[in-house]
Amino acid sequence: MAKVTHPLYSLRASGALAHALIFIRSRGKAIATRWHKPTRPPSPAQVTRRSRYADCVATWNALTNEERTAWSVTARDNGKQFTGFNTFLSACLLESLPGATLISLGSIPGSNTSAATAISADGLVVAGYAELGAETHAFRWTEGGGMVDLGMLPGGTYARASAISSDGSVITGTADAAGVGRMFRWTESGGMADLGILTGTVENFATAISANGAAIAGFQSDGATWEALLWTEAAGIVGLGTIAGGTDSFAYAISADGEIIAGYAITGAGNRPFSWTEAGGMIELATPVDTTSCVAYAISADGQTIVGQYETATTNHAFRRTDVDGLVDIGELPGGIITLAVATSTDGNVITGPSQTDVGGRGFRWTEAGGMIDLGLLPEGEELTPMAMSASGSVIVGHADTPSGDFAFRWSQ
Repeated sequence: MAKVTHPLYSLRASGALAHALIFIRSRGKAIATRWHKPTRPPSPAQVTRRSRYADCVATWNALTNEERTAWSVTARDNGKQFTGFNTFLSACLLESLPGATLISLGSIPGSNTSAATAISADGLVVAGYAELGAETHAFRWTEGGGMVDLGMLPGGTYARASAISSDGSVITGTADAAGVGRMFRWTESGGMADLGILTGTVENFATAISANGAAIAGFQSDGATWEALLWTEAAGIVGLGTIAGGTDSFAYAISADGEIIAGYAITGAGNRPFSWTEAGGMIELATPVDTTSCVAYAISADGQTIVGQYETATTNHAFRRTDVDGLVDIGELPGGIITLAVATSTDGNVITGPSQTDVGGRGFRWTEAGGMIDLGLLPEGEELTPMAMSASGSVIVGHADTPSGDFAFRWSQ
């Protein structure tokens, strides 16, 4: 049975079309991929999580009609078939996580769409973007100051924050100048500064920043192909090339010291992950022999753990990779179909990302000991998409779909 939200060919499509196609949004991209039936046996941790999920479903089934109606009334405005059930399930799963809280960060005045894309090491400063009419505004959020608009580049109509320094004082992202993408670097004292563009290229995008805010990774285009890049104040923008046999490359992550960059390259065999250092250049990372696509999205502080998403003919899962263990599949949520790892803790031992499940889009938090847990939903939420994680992995931010709009969220434990 088809269950796809928003027009099928729109950038906001999400959900599943029978057992054929899955639509999900992550890292600002709309992704359409094949549906895969899980073939691996579940791990003990997954068995525990699925048992907890089943217990919550059983509790719902035991509710009286009056109690179910009360849950439906709580979220009556979202118009989804299982709104009451999903709202109850979110609350039930959060109850099983002692101390876990999930809140909406709202948006800038006049906007009903926001997304958190970055978070400081201590989890107290959040950056992202909000849509206001035809414009998109980058923001910086703190509990005391709320959501503050970071402004635009001269003549611009959009600005999206994508990464933040460890102490939350430096923010990078992409804004438009003359109608095309430009990387920016924001500080409270200097405001939003255009980082320029290399001769021969037409636009560039910032995706990641070092702990001190002095190095920024991203990618640029000459109008035909894309190339990963590194910006520093001393050297400006430097193109990083691509791997052997690659046509395009995209940098999505940078180590705390700015010395190691991770991302992926497009090759004739599909997307392939890479690691880059100044001394060694861009090196393709090994993947399982049956991999059809593999993308690196985040890196630990020391650059030794890389996470992302890989795909085979039968699997579409998040992964965790180290030189010692290689690429390790971290599984899926109960009813999971695809998962993407988009952020990791400083030590690489906690991972978060979105998962498309048979009850819709969900966010997960993974540890080796506890496996993959569902982060739940906002009280009237429909889907949850994590985008970033604090240094300890105890705070996660992203965006949540609700009937009244899509809003930035903050999950903490």
